[in-house]
Amino acid sequence: MTKILVVSDVHNKPEIFKKALEVADKESCDKVLLMGDYLDDFGDTPETTFNTIMALRETLEDPRVIALIGNHELSYLEDQRCSGWTAAKKFLVDEYVERSKLTLSYQESNWLFTHAGLTERWWKYANRLNITPGNKQDPTYIQQEAGETYSSWLNRYWERYPGIYKSIGEERGGFGIGSPLWADWHELTHHNIPGINQVVGHTPSNVIEEKEHNGDRLICVDVWSNDGPGGFLLWEDGKTTMLDSTGSSVVQAASGA
Repeated sequence: MTKILVVSDVHNKPEIFKKALEVADKESCDKVLLMGDYLDDFGDTPETTFNTIMALRETLEDPRVIALIGNHELSYLEDQRCSGWTAAKKFLVDEYVERSKLTLSYQESNWLFTHAGLTERWWKYANRLNITPGNKQDPTYIQQEAGETYSSWLNRYWERYPGIYKSIGEERGGFGIGSPLWADWHELTHHNIPGINQVVGHTPSNVIEEKEHNGDRLICVDVWSNDGPGGFLLWEDGKTTMLDSTGSSVVQAASGA
């Protein structure tokens, strides 16, 4: 039995970290999964960014916490410069964010957790990409190996060639295929990987979004962004429950293995 508290995009609201740990204690959670996008919000400053980074560092001292990378972390770690990027905040990230403390994805049985979602289109693209295109005689691929989990493959790709995660689809104003850090909710729900359930953030909503596609469950939990009402997803061996911003009452629930 594994119980996970899932925390969506924080966007410079460091008080959410403390609340998440309180809810995790109350619910006796084994893990606390942060879904990325800890930085950047409208009207923020280097000072608020510093406070968020310090709160994140403190939160990561809890052994239950797993912190995923979002597209706003990619902006600073790989210098993609999406909305909110400033040189001052880049300096703070370089100084105080430990890259090794962040991971690209997490998987529990047939449930995959990423910031934006793994689509079948991007999966096929990444598996056949030669990451050393100048070397046609001995090309290098990072293909998913037989029996390897999606999470292991995604994390291995991040270590070898993080630039592939900069790919942005048309739904987010790009010209490529949305990566697991950039895929829009619409993109995921129309091109999901068959045979695996997914939990993502990245696409703001006032309520939890859940869709079923080809028998797979897809859940978007980005309810804190854009001054949303907030909330937490409680995952327990495939059963999911949505808690409100205080973690004290169920506002939406969905069950199933």
